[in-house]
Amino acid sequence: MAIKAGQILHTANGFLVDRIQSAGPGSINVNSERVDELGNYEAVAFVRDIPDLSFEMETLDFSTELHKVLFGATDGDPAGTKYEPELHLRPVDILSPFKGAGLFEIVRGIAIPYLTVESLTYNFSITDNASLSVGLRGDSIYYVPGDVYREEFEASDIVGGVATFGNGSGGLAGPALKTVIDGEDLYVLGAMFYDASASAYRRLRHGTDFTNTASALTLIDITPDTGDLLWVIYGHATTSQYTQSVHSGVAAGTPAGIRGRNVQVSVDGVTWLGLQSATVEWRATLERDEELGNPQIVSQDFDVPEVSGTLTMRANTAEYLFDRILQAAGVTSPDIVNAVVDPPQLPLQFKIVDPATGNTLQTLEVPDAQFDPVAIQGQVGQKLDVEFPYNSAGGSLDIYKGDKPGGSPGSP
Repeated sequence: MAIKAGQILHTANGFLVDRIQSAGPGSINVNSERVDELGNYEAVAFVRDIPDLSFEMETLDFSTELHKVLFGATDGDPAGTKYEPELHLRPVDILSPFKGAGLFEIVRGIAIPYLTVESLTYNFSITDNASLSVGLRGDSIYYVPGDVYREEFEASDIVGGVATFGNGSGGLAGPALKTVIDGEDLYVLGAMFYDASASAYRRLRHGTDFTNTASALTLIDITPDTGDLLWVIYGHATTSQYTQSVHSGVAAGTPAGIRGRNVQVSVDGVTWLGLQSATVEWRATLERDEELGNPQIVSQDFDVPEVSGTLTMRANTAEYLFDRILQAAGVTSPDIVNAVVDPPQLPLQFKIVDPATGNTLQTLEVPDAQFDPVAIQGQVGQKLDVEFPYNSAGGSLDIYKGDKPGGSPGSP
């Protein structure tokens, strides 16, 4: 016997991630330094620093659920609502409960709190399902010999500054499980506060922002107002059930997969024909903020992100291929394109359509895409595929719920 993929769940900010293909800590790097001393033939010990952890998640889900996870969207957001990663991404708490073999009851769990989104990578192709890979980075991971819980507390749930465990979980018998960091007993594995008036998320620090017991978290010098929210992660011996009906996303309106025929790509209002695959990648270089006396990072942020990708075309005629090369370079026939031409900034749009209803699920737009010169290399026995690499001049990627208002893929 071995642990099977069907036993491992992943929830992100309280949402069970549908159509997930792979997920988990890609790497856990703990910098350690050996301490030696004069007069000693042996090392004294190793001193470890704050870990650097990456978490990778790939999903086939293109519903609005991921908007809620990544951007804090709500069901009330109208079609056409725009989400900009550099402005709207929020911290993500990941819980990975493990089912018992052949059962639906959770027997163990992993908690990875307060992750920052580092990259979003969209992949579209003819033969494979469209996918979104999310790269996240954090500093903490907890292996819980029980179940893992993430509770949300509104201001009215926090009485006298105290948030009691089990408030949103139907009641829990017994104490929360604890871990020990720097000699401190920690029952709260992660705490995040949302200030509604400032529209800001904040990681809470044990001993400065809150204290904890085996049954509750008590805020220090924080008085929640209406609209504020507190999220708390902890481990507990009381287990939960994840029945198979949790995954019936098709019935709830989530397509099982998006094929190439359901993705329309246009450049400056012109639909490009013959495309075999396309990628869009949003990536930020994160910088960690640390402070004395804190065993965790305070936050992670970035300056200007990078947006890039590639369109791979199998044109039916040489004339059509060269028309697209001229368009990407901003050159009008009969002028000639050269390798050092300064390309224009063109809107590049990806429209993702529900195969069952024909409704637009999402629209991705790089508003200022600039294409690099294309390399053309033929090979015996194969059809010619030409790659059009591009970058966003300003590092912009706009994600729309449904159709972009006033936008259309255009005509070939």
